[in-house]
Amino acid sequence: MEIKANLLVAHQGTGATRVAYVNTGDAAAQKNFEDLVQRIGDKFVKGVQG
Repeated sequence: MEIKANLLVAHQGTGATRVAYVNTGDAAAQKNFEDLVQRIGDKFVKGVQG
């Protein structure tokens, strides 16, 4: 059994976050992860900046 996962760890100022996503291995799953990371990153930066 093979499990593919994407993991992102981000640090901004005094804040830190991490995102984990189990990837089915197809191109759509990778695009979903990239979209998710973009949205989470934008919200994270706004939250840290106040």
